[in-house]
Amino acid sequence: MALMKECIGQVDEQTIIQLIATANGRPVYEKIGFQMAGAVKKLIAPTHFLNNHTLISSPQVVPFQQKDFQEVVALDEKAFGANRTQFLSERIRQSKDCLILKSKEGKITGYGLSIFGPVYTILGPIVAPDTHSAFQIISQLKKREGNGVRIDILSQQNELQELLVAAGFELINEPPMMMLHSNKIPTRTDQLFAIASQAFG
Repeated sequence: MALMKECIGQVDEQTIIQLIATANGRPVYEKIGFQMAGAVKKLIAPTHFLNNHTLISSPQVVPFQQKDFQEVVALDEKAFGANRTQFLSERIRQSKDCLILKSKEGKITGYGLSIFGPVYTILGPIVAPDTHSAFQIISQLKKREGNGVRIDILSQQNELQELLVAAGFELINEPPMMMLHSNKIPTRTDQLFAIASQAFG
């Protein structure tokens, strides 16, 4: 707890701090002053459970190119509620795949990443204009992946959860999202469907 307090002390009291808590961690964070602000749903799809027939293809989902970066950053900032230029630059560099969704006019309207994890490949963040488009991106990322995958979606994304379960994903748990210096998530659009990971949000 002392280390946590020291980290918190590095920012001013106007800075909102957000984290995803474990069951054991939640009471510790509550003692420090963190409050519940939502939840995420962890879903996994082991390779042998995945129903690839329910996954879909889309000609609008294409590989990311470096020239797309600033558009992706701007899209992510609207969806997430904060500028993550440095984080996205590093995360894209680490990614196994980075895909973008383009409109018929050629505008970037969504993106998604897959990152190698110790057990499962992690899908996220996923930003898209609607649930169907988010599922398109997820489908393309999964089709490129031979191993099992994991995704952490926001708790209100019930329609996406139904599509994922139909595609072979299982809901594993629903850990709380907690915040300090606020009990409300920063203003976002409804276009953030999956977070980068529980470690990064």
